[in-house]
Amino acid sequence: MSQQPVTHQPLRAIILRPGESGWTSFLALPGQMGFYPDYQIPLRNQLNKEFLTGGILITTEQNLVGRVALYQNPSLRFQDQSTGILGNYECIDSPEVASFLLETAEKELRKAGNHYLIGPMNGSTWDQYRFTVHPEIEPFFTEQIQPAYYLTQWEKYGFRGIGEYSSALDLE
Repeated sequence: MSQQPVTHQPLRAIILRPGESGWTSFLALPGQMGFYPDYQIPLRNQLNKEFLTGGILITTEQNLVGRVALYQNPSLRFQDQSTGILGNYECIDSPEVASFLLETAEKELRKAGNHYLIGPMNGSTWDQYRFTVHPEIEPFFTEQIQPAYYLTQWEKYGFRGIGEYSSALDLE
């Protein structure tokens, strides 16, 4: 997959539901990113089917350039308001694509009646969630990895941390 800027290329959003014909393209995107080791691809595609409502693919004329899954977990509320969840995020290194993808996802989740959006989280905290804020530190084997620019893409769109998590090895 090309990591070249896509500025001035028309972007198109495809709204998908699980099982629709484009869903295989949604699942194929992590393997096309060229960033992940083979063992990470299944982690990128772990979907919480209980809360999954759909997904969004972003394309140019020739390439898939981004995706995000949409989740609705009725047990999750933020500040006592209905909260939509964005997960299974993949995007090339392009602020334009990231903004278009997150804006499209926000519109879809707000149409569903959500006041807040939380992500990245693949349905619940029992699933893969969070971006690392220290990508230079080697992750533990089962921890999800992502390109360092993902956090920047979300922050530029307006997302802010609402919690912190850390992993450490205690050798004593």
